[in-house]
Amino acid sequence: MTINYDEYHDLAESLAKVPGLIDSPDLYPFDPEKMYAAMMEMAALPLPSGAESPFTSKIPGSVHSILFSCVLYIHQQLAHQFNLVPPKTIVEVLRMMGVARLEAEYPIVNLVFNRSRQSLSLGADVIIPVGTVVQSKFNSGFTATTRNESRMTGSQETTIVPARLNQLGAVNENMQVGEFSIMPRGIPYVESVYNDGAVISPGRRRETLPEAVLRAREMMRIQARCVTAPDYYFVATSNAYVGAQKANVIPGYLRGSDFNFTGSIVTVVVYPSKHRVLAAAIFEEMKMVDITVDVLGAEVIPIDGEVTVRVVPYLVGQNNTVFDMAARAIAERINPPHGKWGDFQLSISLATALELVEGFYAVPSVKLKHAVTGEPIESLKPKPWQLFEIQGSLVVKNIP
Repeated sequence: MTINYDEYHDLAESLAKVPGLIDSPDLYPFDPEKMYAAMMEMAALPLPSGAESPFTSKIPGSVHSILFSCVLYIHQQLAHQFNLVPPKTIVEVLRMMGVARLEAEYPIVNLVFNRSRQSLSLGADVIIPVGTVVQSKFNSGFTATTRNESRMTGSQETTIVPARLNQLGAVNENMQVGEFSIMPRGIPYVESVYNDGAVISPGRRRETLPEAVLRAREMMRIQARCVTAPDYYFVATSNAYVGAQKANVIPGYLRGSDFNFTGSIVTVVVYPSKHRVLAAAIFEEMKMVDITVDVLGAEVIPIDGEVTVRVVPYLVGQNNTVFDMAARAIAERINPPHGKWGDFQLSISLATALELVEGFYAVPSVKLKHAVTGEPIESLKPKPWQLFEIQGSLVVKNIP
């Protein structure tokens, strides 16, 4: 067999011309030393009762260190086998299937421009030019640029203009209302400007290679039709279709009915609720002819109450309060789009999330209630289209 080296070099040259083709040589990065250290640290933490852990020894020959080493060895072998496949080979396979990695997108938010009183008294029109730059009051390098021109006429006092942020990736959850309020170059008769908190497009980071592989597999599997529950779930959450952050598929269920419609009705719940209309339109095209698809927007239930945590003082940094640490864990593990649909054991889920926080080693008391009605969490009967959202009014107490 004769090998055509010219074709090989042509292929290599064409791949080299593609910018940012591969971000990392490893599809599955794995650091056994860091993982071993983390496992040993976790094993040495005090027990929930406050008693000392029986696994505080860090001698390499201890029983728990040998067990951790064996587990990590197996894990490392699996990671190595996965990384043996060259990333460029996977990219080429994806290209043959007509799948390209999704590029990063800029977030788009709303800016509210306020007209000056002088302009109203003079009756002069105010024009907001396309490309107007508004800076963040916290970081002058973080800006929003208007995407189109807008005009205020007559007695109109404000106008809302969509603007693109200058940082690629998903919009920062910590972005505040009114953060974008500084105009380096003023506009005649414009008194002030601010972002109202509305996010037109949340933006996204660039799709990783493993994510592209999984998306390609799902796209081939469903083949533009929805039959099984996983098909509906993929279409609801995939950026290639609906792009919801969270979805719940309930075959045979119709809200408000006690009957089981097995084989004829599928209920799909999406979060955020703004995706409901798009999802309904897409499912109408992809569902089986004799299936009725009921698409619901997620119902978010506000929850507050009181939580008591035991803390390790030296692990609680000076720049963090116990409430801030708890709030961060809640935002990352409990509040939408995280958390479980219709979580009957929200108190247990919250306690588990808080116990994972470095510095918290036990949660002896959790008392939750509906933030509006005051109804105790135990008497609520959560439904599969409901998500719980713990409010900032939650009281967090700490004891040593």
